[in-house]
Amino acid sequence: MGYMTKNQFVMRRKNNLLTWGACIASFVLLIIWFLCECFGCSAVMVSILGTLSLVAALLVLVMVIYSLIKGRIKQALLLFLALIGYGIAFLFLSFLLFFLPIPDYFARNLKIPEGIELHHPIEYGQECQPHVEMGLMLYTADIQSGLYRYSVFLPTIEEGHVYLRAFEITKNTALSVRRLREQSKMPVFNRSDSVARFTLPDQFIIYEGDPGNPYAARFEVWFVPENGDREYKLMERNFIIEGWRR
Repeated sequence: MGYMTKNQFVMRRKNNLLTWGACIASFVLLIIWFLCECFGCSAVMVSILGTLSLVAALLVLVMVIYSLIKGRIKQALLLFLALIGYGIAFLFLSFLLFFLPIPDYFARNLKIPEGIELHHPIEYGQECQPHVEMGLMLYTADIQSGLYRYSVFLPTIEEGHVYLRAFEITKNTALSVRRLREQSKMPVFNRSDSVARFTLPDQFIIYEGDPGNPYAARFEVWFVPENGDREYKLMERNFIIEGWRR
């Protein structure tokens, strides 16, 4: 075994600290991500924690390859076992999130405001009022809360598509940020002078909240022209809704 200079010793020590620091960080961030999912932290925070945990795990994988190249077989093996442990932990925690009825605390302390116009979604397929000249209707799409469909009634409009944005009214918190736009996307086009109805064939999900804890939300309908012009808001309407139970 050759003599190791002071600089080589310092460099190896730094590499070891970086390697095992990344390994520990990946597990710690994974646990924090899981707890944030359980206790209803913001979607942005959950996304950041999950990404940082995966980045740390990828860094460990890089260090496994680096250790093999340098001939440090023992260290590479230990890191690889730690990486397998991370994968098992990730799958186990994801399993818990998917199957356990984890409560969502988003709506627990929210108050439904007074003095504003609020509507209740109606059961899909059972109209309780005549067509509105231009407006938005929200329907419950399933017996499970948080699942909805919608219709928009539009006069003459160029070819394009609409989608929804949703916000809790009292704090203006955006709802279902990561998925609502794609889930609610619907093509529209009406060249006639009469009002046309467009109904989303599939359901979309409001993730924030849980059954038995209703809150007020503002739904905005946005239009994106097919010709590439700037999107703009067509209308908005307030509804009392409940979130989806995972």
